[in-house]
Amino acid sequence: MVRLAGVVLAGWLCAGLLPGCAGPRCWDQSRSQEVVSQTPADLPTVAEPSKVSLDALSLPSFQAVEKALGRKSEVASYRLLSESQCQCLAAANSTLGNLLAAEQAASAGQGSGRRDRDAVARSLLGNVLALRAVEERNRSAAAAMELYYRLAGAYFGRGQLDHSLEEVRRSIRNFRQAKATGLSLPGDEEKLQLQEIELVDRKVQVDAGIGQLDAQLCRLIGVERDDRQPLRPTAEMIVAVSPTDPDEAVAEGLRSRADLATLCLLSQELNDQTLPAVRSALARLDPLMGGLPSKGGCGLSLRRVCDCPELQGRQSQVSQLLESQKRAAEEEIRGAAGDVEMRLRQVGLAKDKLDRWRSELRRLREKREAKGTVQVSEISAAHLEVFRAESDAFQAVVAWKIAMVKLKQSQGLLAAECGYALPATCCEECLKRNADDPG
Repeated sequence: MVRLAGVVLAGWLCAGLLPGCAGPRCWDQSRSQEVVSQTPADLPTVAEPSKVSLDALSLPSFQAVEKALGRKSEVASYRLLSESQCQCLAAANSTLGNLLAAEQAASAGQGSGRRDRDAVARSLLGNVLALRAVEERNRSAAAAMELYYRLAGAYFGRGQLDHSLEEVRRSIRNFRQAKATGLSLPGDEEKLQLQEIELVDRKVQVDAGIGQLDAQLCRLIGVERDDRQPLRPTAEMIVAVSPTDPDEAVAEGLRSRADLATLCLLSQELNDQTLPAVRSALARLDPLMGGLPSKGGCGLSLRRVCDCPELQGRQSQVSQLLESQKRAAEEEIRGAAGDVEMRLRQVGLAKDKLDRWRSELRRLREKREAKGTVQVSEISAAHLEVFRAESDAFQAVVAWKIAMVKLKQSQGLLAAECGYALPATCCEECLKRNADDPG
């Protein structure tokens, strides 16, 4: 043994002396000294920093940048995506949802025959995993639907910018034609050109945003991104003007949420056989819970909760968690329901604003036709305000749609609408009691 230890020690020493080793002796001392020698005291100081001149930067024009970057790949066609397709593809493609479902399937296949002592605990843990999978699918569907509606809003906004650019450029052409006939219209063309630059700038930003939304949505629904065939939402953005009853929303949510079903299941199925599974489930909720079992354990025979201190403690933990989660769920659902109505009011305000600007544009056109005192730039500016108000109105509808998605997410309904129902039917009575008595 002493000889073996000596061989090992010698091997370590030799390894430390070999060239190219990764040990501390191979550290580049000269480089270390070079790095250490740099201290904050060596930083130069100046009383007044020199100002940057834009003229010295040689900024390129937009045309020069476009020429240098080259043309982007042209869109050959669009892949149409409906609301239900987006929601259910995202639920089915949920990464964590699929991993949890696979874990549940693997757990179910680990039985060791008729005398499997862990069968009851394994069944409980399998149901917990299945419920967590549903919860993750619900979350993935909500994330995809929010991106979906934002993408629809971005496409609408880009269309409005295209119309605005056409209007401004038409006004510039009309101005130049009028000027060519000898009319003097000072200042109008410069204002129109500034409007054109601002619109092009906004379109560049919107195009970049569309690309980002398309990439994120493709990832969530499990399709390959293709710049030549981007996704195109086909949602009908029809606004349903109806109140949202928060009490009904809460009652439906308390019957449908997977997190509440999980805690109900743990509470109902807790006994000495399922105690290890409950302990494991609690540890997943928080690593500090579900620790070591109580000293002495609870024995192997089926016992009542009151006969075992640990069972009593775990039952208390689960009950407190269920009550706390129920209150949090109720607050979340009520908040989401209130947000739906607030967004609906904003849709109405956006429509009123749009009507005012359309009326103003008609007034200016009629005044110019009748008296000719309204300049081209004024009509163009009013037209742009109409386009902007139309875009704001559509974005208000998008925000309302997203609020509806968040309400359904808080109720746990998005996965259920795609066929991923709560698997643990034994907790139905517990969920019903929560819904009947929402605190």
